[in-house]
Amino acid sequence: MHPFPINRRELLAAGGAAALAGGPAFAAESPGRIDRSREGMVVSVSAAASEVGRRLLAEGGNAVDAAVGVAFALAVVHPPAGNIGGGGFMMIHSPCCSPPVCIDYRERAPLKATRDMFADGGDLHGHAMVGTPGTVAGLALAHERLGKLPWKRLVEPAVHLAADGFPLEESLAESLNEVLRDSPDHRELQRVLGQSRERPWQAGDRLVQADLAESLAQIGARGADAFYKGEVAKKLVAEMQAGGGLISAEDLQGYRALLRRPIHASYRGFDLFGPPPPSSGGIVLKLALNILGALPTDRHERFAPQTLHLIVEVMRRAFCERARSLGDADFVDIPPRLTDKQYAVKLAKGIDLQRATPSASLAPEIPLAGEGDNTTHFSVIDKDGLAVSNTYTLEQSYGSRIVVGGAGFLLNNEMGDFNWRAGRTDRNGRIGTPANLIAPG
Repeated sequence: MHPFPINRRELLAAGGAAALAGGPAFAAESPGRIDRSREGMVVSVSAAASEVGRRLLAEGGNAVDAAVGVAFALAVVHPPAGNIGGGGFMMIHSPCCSPPVCIDYRERAPLKATRDMFADGGDLHGHAMVGTPGTVAGLALAHERLGKLPWKRLVEPAVHLAADGFPLEESLAESLNEVLRDSPDHRELQRVLGQSRERPWQAGDRLVQADLAESLAQIGARGADAFYKGEVAKKLVAEMQAGGGLISAEDLQGYRALLRRPIHASYRGFDLFGPPPPSSGGIVLKLALNILGALPTDRHERFAPQTLHLIVEVMRRAFCERARSLGDADFVDIPPRLTDKQYAVKLAKGIDLQRATPSASLAPEIPLAGEGDNTTHFSVIDKDGLAVSNTYTLEQSYGSRIVVGGAGFLLNNEMGDFNWRAGRTDRNGRIGTPANLIAPG
């Protein structure tokens, strides 16, 4: 997002499931398709969730209202990553004078967590992998600061989607069948998402989630307190105690979403803002743009092979630095070199304009890992130029695969994102460094 006034005459989105203010939601699956609106836009992975945002805009809500509604809706219609049992980051850009802000609502390591608790390995889908969820607190903070519509109204669409059910698209039906097949021992997951079916899910089948509907209704009525102090909290703690998890009532009651100052980068006259640590997004973006700015990018067309080669080489180096050095700034120092243009120039000098660099050669000690589909992002902008960019996750797809008994929602397995021992790799293949070791709270 940038701090300049948004052109209110025309808003554009490419791909995703778009909902244009003044029109219905639809899937825009072609990567080359561009859609336009003058009144506002919502783009998410789900047409149903985008439609929730569009309707909230049509009722007089702003982009923050719509974003909160979309987030709760995705917890129902996109269980691989949409959630109330995970965490994320929200960037908010105001159309007038105030600078962009970032809401950090990532999961926290429970107070009982220890640095070496997974030194000898751990069950990636076990209760001990669950971090204290932050999603509900983050959405509540966004609404408290900038929302217009009543909180309950923002949660109601998700309640109805869960209680009445929604028709499955083919991709979600296949995803559900896969996770059910791979998780025979997760009984609550089988009950809630499998529903004792005699045949696999198919496109058009209706998924009803009564327990989740009740949890969302309580959150709608009581706000974040329902999740962190009320009946939902009690069920979550009971689930942890039954399965050997670490989250306590104290962890839930002590959780706070945080306002952070975004990372600011400039490139060719544009100002860009991204979330700061513990997110890697803002720093990696700034480092990549600084490296790119030191390279001859004007010699070729935008999508010419030579241009794409430079971008790939830049990202190799930026993500290498990410794996080496980034962690939670509340616990470790972030190396200043990562945002220093002179260091970016040094990295740029190592790029061969004609030949690709093997990624493994940049940091042989860091095993390479593939990219997953474990997170979801959505964007909202309203007619006044208020814009929201939100990324949230359960960590892996379907998180820990643990569904809170009687509450109907999936829990994250974010503890697996920490390094388990310095010198060893985490489950994502990152080498264990002090910057990414477990620290409670």
